[in-house]
This record gives sequence, structure tokens and C-alpha cells, in this order.
Amino acid sequence: MDFSQRLMLAVAIVLVDTVVFVIPVTSFFLAYLLLSRPPWFRDWVLKLYSDL
Repeated sequence: MDFSQRLMLAVAIVLVDTVVFVIPVTSFFLAYLLLSRPPWFRDWVLKLYSDL
């Protein structure tokens, strides 16, 4: 493997890493909660605030 191939592989790894970790995972999770309204989330919120 010559230098140009190693350089291209390194650039590809950095680009894939950037794409994977730049995606706002929290926003996708919030959208899932808003759209599907799973019963476990409501139960968790009620349990969380029951002690107050």
C-alpha cells in the first residue's frame, strides 16, 4: 500500500467518522418520541415526577 492509498484511506475514515458523529442523535430520538408516543416513555415520566 503506497502513500496515496494510505492517505485516501485516512481521509475516508475521517469523513465517515464525521458523518456518523455529526448526526444529531438526540433530535432523532426526540422525533421518535413525539411521533410514536411509546407507553414506556409516559410511564417513565410519571415515575420520575411521582416523588415530587
